[in-house]
Amino acid sequence: MSVDSQTFSDAYDIGTGIWNPDTKQEVRLGYSRAVILPMCRDHARKFMSVLRLTSNDSVLVVGAGFGWTGECLAQEVPGIAVVNTDNSPWVHSVKGDPETQDIEAAIAATGFEKADPRYAKALAQLDDGLPRSRMTIENEDSLTKASRTRLLSAGSYTHAVTEDVMPWLSDAEAVTLDAAMHLMGATVTHMITPLIDLTRQDPTSNWKSLIDWKRLLPNSNITGTNRNPEVL
Repeated sequence: MSVDSQTFSDAYDIGTGIWNPDTKQEVRLGYSRAVILPMCRDHARKFMSVLRLTSNDSVLVVGAGFGWTGECLAQEVPGIAVVNTDNSPWVHSVKGDPETQDIEAAIAATGFEKADPRYAKALAQLDDGLPRSRMTIENEDSLTKASRTRLLSAGSYTHAVTEDVMPWLSDAEAVTLDAAMHLMGATVTHMITPLIDLTRQDPTSNWKSLIDWKRLLPNSNITGTNRNPEVL
C-alpha cells in the first residue's frame, strides 16, 4: 500500500493554467498541493453529501497521502473528527517540507527567468511556502491488529474511507485492506476513479468499472471521483 515518489511523479502531470506566452509552455505540476487540493475539496464535498456527514461523525482516511482530503473535510464540516493515515515512506519524508523547490523548477522549465516578474507572480499563485501537510498523518497501514489498535486508541469511527487508493492495489490487496477497514469503521466507503479508457489511463494500475469494484468489495460503499452522486 506504500507508494514512492517516483510512482507519484510518473502518475501526475497537471496543467496549472499559467503559461509562458514567449515559449507557449504551460507550468505543469505533479502531485502538488496547488493542483491536487481543488480535487480533494470536490471529493470532500462528495463524501459530505453521500455520507451525510455531520459534526458528530468521526472519519478515518486510509491512504491519505498528505491529508488534503481530510483537511478539506474538516473545513467543510466544522467539528468533525478526522484521522489521516498513510504508510508511504515518501509521504512521511517530505510531509513537513514546502513544495517551493519543485514548483520553481516547473516554472523555470517553461523558460521563465528568475528575474522576470512573471516568475515571482507564478510562484506566488502556486506556493504559499508552508509544509505540504497541514494535519497530522499517522504512519499506519491498518492491516495488522497492532496498527488498528493504535488507530482506534481514541475510539472507533463512524466512517472509514479511501480516495483513489484501490486502483494502486491488486485485487487481493484491495480485499485485505477493505476487510481491515471494516474492523475500524461502522461504514466503509471507497471513492474510485473507474476504468474509462486504457489509452489514457496508466496501464499498470488496477482499473475497473465501479460495478466490478462493488462485486469485489460487496460489503462497502463504492462511489466515483466525479460529481455523480451514485453510490453502489
